[in-house]
Amino acid sequence: MSIALTFDDGPNHTTTLELLDYLEDEHVAATFFVLGSMVKKFPLVLKRIANSPVGHQIGNHSWSHPDFKNLDDTAIEKEISDTQKIVEDTIGASLVRIMRPPYGSATRAQRELIKTMGYELVLWTVDSYDTKKHFPRRAKPIADQILNNTHQASIVLVHDIHKYSVEAIKIVVPTLKRYNCSFVTVQLVKTQTAVAACTY
Repeated sequence: MSIALTFDDGPNHTTTLELLDYLEDEHVAATFFVLGSMVKKFPLVLKRIANSPVGHQIGNHSWSHPDFKNLDDTAIEKEISDTQKIVEDTIGASLVRIMRPPYGSATRAQRELIKTMGYELVLWTVDSYDTKKHFPRRAKPIADQILNNTHQASIVLVHDIHKYSVEAIKIVVPTLKRYNCSFVTVQLVKTQTAVAACTY
């Protein structure tokens, strides 16, 4: 089974770096949907993501994390374009154009706008619940939520700005590896056919 771990709201100079160290040690590729405002604060962390030997993917998550449903088209275009520019200026390369609206929130017309800007809209199939107020903000419950809901080609939503989320990933990765699961980027999870079934 191949799944895509995706991380929103970074990069962060502490938890994202800890996560990157762990993913590299485990040879796990992931997709990071970054905020332009966070890239401005921590450009070296974004460069670390881009230059990782495991082949992480970078996506656009807006500049300031607004709910798009509260914005007009001009504001949405600016949120996306400003983020794309600072990311590409920082890493010195163009990106595969994938975009995740904050909260996964966008009207049908806004989704079409994002597509006309040249982006593939990427949401998720498994929510880790690591930002839900009603859910325990501890590593084990978050890991269990991921493990109990992950299947072939799942796209898992996690936030790399939380320590407990990073700790949850340290439970998820070795558990799934024991069942022949592999970790790929969003770009690959949609096209790659798993050669070995995961029996988790």
